[in-house]
Amino acid sequence: MGEILINRHLDSNINQDNEVPNDLQIMNLTNKVFSKYHLQVLKKGLNYVPKPKFNAFEWVKDIHLFTRKLALKKFHAIQLEKTSKRYGLDETDQETLAILADLFNVEPTNTKFKTELMLKSKFTPWLTEYSHLDTFCKLVCNEIDKVNTKELQDQIDNNMTPDEQQALLELRDMEDIVIKKSNKGGNIVILDNDQYCNMVLKILEDTNTYQVLSTNPTDLYSSELRNILNEALGQDLISKNEFQFMNPNQPTISTFYALPKMHKGKIPPPGRRIVSDRNNLTQNSSIYIDKVLRRTVDSLPSYIRDTKQMLKILNETPIPEECMLCSIDVESLYSSIPHELGLKCVQYFIEKDERFSATHQLFVIHTTVIVYSDT
Repeated sequence: MGEILINRHLDSNINQDNEVPNDLQIMNLTNKVFSKYHLQVLKKGLNYVPKPKFNAFEWVKDIHLFTRKLALKKFHAIQLEKTSKRYGLDETDQETLAILADLFNVEPTNTKFKTELMLKSKFTPWLTEYSHLDTFCKLVCNEIDKVNTKELQDQIDNNMTPDEQQALLELRDMEDIVIKKSNKGGNIVILDNDQYCNMVLKILEDTNTYQVLSTNPTDLYSSELRNILNEALGQDLISKNEFQFMNPNQPTISTFYALPKMHKGKIPPPGRRIVSDRNNLTQNSSIYIDKVLRRTVDSLPSYIRDTKQMLKILNETPIPEECMLCSIDVESLYSSIPHELGLKCVQYFIEKDERFSATHQLFVIHTTVIVYSDT
């Protein structure tokens, strides 16, 4: 029923000449009729990249980044060689030396837990110290500057026909529709703006999960998190690297959107909520909490790592013939877990873990509260 309704505008268009051989299905939920060229473009997928334009700046930037990687590799190799000579080791023993260094850096299991989390290093060795790399970088960048952009573009075959290029521009300018991937299967779904807005609002109107904010609380939570981190650093619960890693620096607001669940067979389709937390206030704090709690979670009898482990357990478990295996799908699992109950569970299990001191337990709980509050 769903497919018949979904394809009411597409049956006459898809099976025409120049059809792109692709398993993607185009699901049009609007009253708009699209040309065969619109469909050909969409069937290429939302990740399809039209013929790129040569960008000299991007090429030069990539060359410098590549040269930096080579210089860092050379720099660390030289440092390791110097350390080897200091201890009278042969070059063949360098790998053994690195392993020993890691072992010496491992803290006893009965002491406070420290991770190796840190901000990405911005250190770049002086290229003048590696003349061959410096020469390579300058020569390649000079050659890029000499490139005739027009001639180069003419040498690259276009991966779209003129009709498809025009269709792509038309799709871009259609401000009354929203084009999304379906939640499962990767098919393309076309909705009008009202359909998409209603799908998203239906999710956000769940007052048990979401609430309307009168102000942006980012500054408040940033201040609270920074105070917690400063106190933890002063108590030596976290390292300076961990503090810098978690300390919020110009955090961005998370992006909320939804993907239509076409596999549910409902019209209009329900939406699956997606929150993109990249560079948000508590992204790095969440990574820290996950690292710290991982060792506790892995030891729980109810923990199952992945499908392979589940299959291994089932394979080793005698199952009577009259027994029927069933699986349960929980709708909106994570947002259905009450925060207070989740925090109680975290506190209960880390209190039983002797590797956590009382002050570290308190820090983990306070940081988890901030993470919950920000999401």
